[in-house]
Amino acid sequence: MGKERREQGHLERKKRVVKKRKISLEELKAFVEAHQDAFLREIAAHFDCAVPPVWVALKQIKVTLKKTTSFKEQNPEKVAEFLDILDNLKDLPIVYIDETGIDLYFYRPYARAPRGEKVYEKISGRRFERTSIVTGQVDGEFITPMVYKESMTSDFFMKWFKTQLLPALKTSHVIVMGNASFHPKNILDELCIQDKHFFLPLPPYSPDLNPIKQV
Repeated sequence: MGKERREQGHLERKKRVVKKRKISLEELKAFVEAHQDAFLREIAAHFDCAVPPVWVALKQIKVTLKKTTSFKEQNPEKVAEFLDILDNLKDLPIVYIDETGIDLYFYRPYARAPRGEKVYEKISGRRFERTSIVTGQVDGEFITPMVYKESMTSDFFMKWFKTQLLPALKTSHVIVMGNASFHPKNILDELCIQDKHFFLPLPPYSPDLNPIKQV
């Protein structure tokens, strides 16, 4: 029956009605300024349109996606004090120090499949080896990197600091690092004074002030 009706021209495919609305660039700019963290779909809903026109309009007004985060616990006064000290020592090169780790086991958490079909994959529940690195950075260049598989401890860090980092600094530097428990500040400060360096810990909750974190 359906085939006969199609052959006789009784059935016609309904055309999809696409909602189009021209977005005011001035209104868009004002909305984005007031809702900087809005998702594209939220902006589209506000202007009663689809997502693609929003994306095009944002490019027209040269708005890009960006967001800088910091910890709520960060103390603005201590940050200002840190930056002031750093400014007073601006004639000295700065070496930033950081430690980070890399897991050697990866898996892809998502996969594509036809609608309605599920995708299954078995992954290991075992803990895999973790490789870590401690390094310094001066003017964007890494110095004395050391790869290790042990857990970082004060003794381990101090050995690297005394036998690798300090000998690599031929002139006076400002040495900046975070507030990890394995950074014994008093001992580090004494070692820096002996070698004519300036030890400057980061303010608490302020990894954003360490450029090496952005690498």
